Amino acid sequence: MTARQAPYAFEILIKTFLRPHKVRRLVASIEAHYPGVTIRVADDSPDSPARDAMVSALQARGCRVYRLPAHAGISAGRNHLVREVQTPFFVLTDDDKVFDHRTVLERLQTVLEGDTSAVIAAGMNLDYGRLLRYQHGRLERDGMVLRRHLFGEQAPAVTVGGIRCVPCDVTPNFFMARTAWVRSRGLEWDERFKVGHGEHVWFFASLPRDLRVYSVPSVRISHFPTRWGDRAYRQFRYDLTELDRFTAVTGIRVDTVWEYESRWRARRRRLESWLRHTADRLVAMGSARGTR
Repeated sequence: MTARQAPYAFEILIKTFLRPHKVRRLVASIEAHYPGVTIRVADDSPDSPARDAMVSALQARGCRVYRLPAHAGISAGRNHLVREVQTPFFVLTDDDKVFDHRTVLERLQTVLEGDTSAVIAAGMNLDYGRLLRYQHGRLERDGMVLRRHLFGEQAPAVTVGGIRCVPCDVTPNFFMARTAWVRSRGLEWDERFKVGHGEHVWFFASLPRDLRVYSVPSVRISHFPTRWGDRAYRQFRYDLTELDRFTAVTGIRVDTVWEYESRWRARRRRLESWLRHTADRLVAMGSARGTR
């Protein structure tokens, strides 16, 4: 494969909050695989020596760092970053990811260039670098219920630009998007949502139906979520009030069902989902008690 070098047709956007060690690790992994790519980081952490050190370290590596007001929120941070983009495409990723040899952004770009109606092409998360998580699927509105039909490994696929893709309505928070489309359609994250998954679901639910979204299973990124430790971070990330904000604001409940799954995969996914859910709720309750 031809060595990767700037200029690229995309920039990489990272929203970070209270995880300086993780964002620095992510940036290092990006530089190892895409030297010279423009990296933009939005940080809304409270002022602290750790924040100052992180900003200085990232700026020394050539990153564009934007210090937002404390607790501005994930939606405000993403919107700010997208407004700064100067390339035809941008790649959005959270700060708890790590690039490796499977994170081939050129495949996402090929898909977007191969279908002019496509606005987003996404990769897949590997939790802890090992557990493949299926987070793409279709959205269905049923009255006051927004139903996520998440797809398993047997979902119907198409070929775009020689790349196997799965047409869908929603993807993980690791995707490439067409900059002009996002700006011209006013596709922004709702800044009422500061943490949790509400901003993500609502963003995709608000996409015009004439735009195509693809998941690209061959593109993967390692995901290292904060479920234990980092109490200062968890106090905000797992705030029960914020986690329920989506329903309070929209009046809509989000349900999840699964399609195109093998029996073996369904059993494994249910076990993994139960473990994640249990861990998240325990962390949330611990954080709530710690703030009283």
